[in-house]
Amino acid sequence: MTRIAGILRGLLRDGYPVTPGFKVADVDPRREELENCFLISDKARCIAGSVLELIAANLWK
Repeated sequence: MTRIAGILRGLLRDGYPVTPGFKVADVDPRREELENCFLISDKARCIAGSVLELIAANLWK
């Protein structure tokens, strides 16, 4: 339960095991961030790019 209004982000899939007190989501109070819910974050894009570089480096050794 939260006391602030905003955009709910980061929900876990159904059936995912959690322990009591486990943080399952965030509330982002910035309404202007609504469009970002449908985009890949800069951090996720960076990680994906690094994984792609590792795969490519191992394919063409």
